[in-house]
Amino acid sequence: MNHNFSISAALAVCLTLCGPNPLRADDFSSNIVIELFDSNGVPVGEGARVSLTVSGRITVTNSVAQHAQFYKNFRVLSANEPGHMIDSDQWVRTFTLDTSEFYDGENLLSVHVHPMNEPGQPYIADFSVQAFKLVTENANPAPNGDLHLPTMVIDPTMISLPQSHLPGGRTLYTDFDAVTVFDEGVKIDVDQQEHQSNTAQVIPHLGTSILGRFRWTDRTLPFGDSVGRLIRAANLLNFQTETAKPARIIFFFSDACGRANYGFHRFTLPALPATTRHIYPLPSTDAKILNVSQGDEIVIPDEGSFTIRIEITNPTLLGRDFTTLSLWVGNRSVAATDLTRLIGTVDSETPLTVDVAIPASEIQKLQQSREGGADATAFALWVDFDRFRESSLPVSEHLHLSSIRTTSYPWPYGNPVVSTLPEHVEDSVGLQP
Repeated sequence: MNHNFSISAALAVCLTLCGPNPLRADDFSSNIVIELFDSNGVPVGEGARVSLTVSGRITVTNSVAQHAQFYKNFRVLSANEPGHMIDSDQWVRTFTLDTSEFYDGENLLSVHVHPMNEPGQPYIADFSVQAFKLVTENANPAPNGDLHLPTMVIDPTMISLPQSHLPGGRTLYTDFDAVTVFDEGVKIDVDQQEHQSNTAQVIPHLGTSILGRFRWTDRTLPFGDSVGRLIRAANLLNFQTETAKPARIIFFFSDACGRANYGFHRFTLPALPATTRHIYPLPSTDAKILNVSQGDEIVIPDEGSFTIRIEITNPTLLGRDFTTLSLWVGNRSVAATDLTRLIGTVDSETPLTVDVAIPASEIQKLQQSREGGADATAFALWVDFDRFRESSLPVSEHLHLSSIRTTSYPWPYGNPVVSTLPEHVEDSVGLQP
């Protein structure tokens, strides 16, 4: 096996990935190298065709105490060795990959490396990415004939940082078609309708947070309404420090077949006056999903639902301002929980735990808009807070589901391990959206 597949070769692979938007040389990190090898141990380079099972190696340097996550398109890629916390200057993980799980054509392996958000500190505003495009041939064509990764066009003139309603704070706002996704040269949209889904999944990361969209939280069921506006007044208070700093939105996106790609937008995050931080100290209001983990698979009965348990910490700090908890699967707003009366029942330091149901009907809409297969069922699962039809408050983390689907969805890979609620969670409040 060749152990000298160069960093420059890995970067060359990545520089072709995002299509119409020009990439900077440092969009993909030279501290991360992804190598792929065929069954004979021969390195697989950009454009080479692969079949059946291949092996790979991920090497991360100069990133001690950071966290690594691996992806095959949007699904989580499991390494042969345990652990995701980088504990050495040259940190290596290996993996095996059954390429027959992909539709034939272009598919993407990628790595995220980032510090962990720490309570009491501003959220991180960037992380490191590396990616590797492979072309698979296993007599498994996509139903719609799709062969290529989706691409993205970003218009930075349509992205702005207006003042927040919180004094000194800023929000991030994208105007119409600031971010456009194409699949096989045809524009595709994220979900923006109540009764049906659209094909694109676009996850705008700012650090380990996801920036939210406008959503109709007073509708049953709620839904996110982009109409070309992918981010609608996402409050950046918890990212801001007393000095301005560079930041980057990393768009991780996929098409109807689940093929994934990246886009990047850099900006300067304005400083936050110390007087405002004094009014809104850290740690801020935050939320964490308790009963689902990175890479899990969830199967929902066709007429049923799956309950997500969410812990809200420091609920009274900004919770009286951002009064609705939104639960998202990809770009689909699947549940909204009014926290107003609940926040009045706890003191400022008591965590609040709520149960929120994902209806099977919402996942069926996602299935109907996509082309089947394993990759088409992989989605980011995340929450944020909403200030009624005005702005959103991102939380500190999110996770990726390798699959979320209903029981009638064709699945050739056997029965998954499905997450279940903890048997006992003290001081919990059960709610239906």
